[in-house]
Amino acid sequence: MNDIYDKNNENVQFIFKTDGVLIYGKEITKDFSSKPAGIELAKQLNKNYRNNLEAIRKDILEPDDEDKLNENNTSECIKWISKKILRLSLGIIMTKENFYRRNMEAMARKFAQTYPEYDSYIYSALQQYHNPTNNINEAIKFLDEMEKTIYVLADRLLAEKHYN
Repeated sequence: MNDIYDKNNENVQFIFKTDGVLIYGKEITKDFSSKPAGIELAKQLNKNYRNNLEAIRKDILEPDDEDKLNENNTSECIKWISKKILRLSLGIIMTKENFYRRNMEAMARKFAQTYPEYDSYIYSALQQYHNPTNNINEAIKFLDEMEKTIYVLADRLLAEKHYN
């Protein structure tokens, strides 16, 4: 509980507040702040997006002993990074307008409408989210495509908004 209340865990608090459902026990989210959709929330939700991509690439190419035993390691990695890519696309949208959705399909549709030149890439991420590949070569090709497209756009828009 101390970790959840720690101010350094704004992401966890945001997820609890927006995505959580109280089933039993004490309501803990009433004191959590939540930023409105916009650049500050985009920044909060997408910090370390480049590090996440590289960590997944490493997990696929150089799995630890435990992951070597998991025959679904690659597909689990691709599903996780696809979710991160879809959320990154949401952050990119938030640099232009106050839009927030939890639904992955809604994120992809809105991104494709806002950035039609990237629609095949975002729909590829959505496809990998729903039906992730377990083929290492396909997985690395997917990561490379995202790095050259969605991530370049994120670097340009988020860095431009964050650091200027």
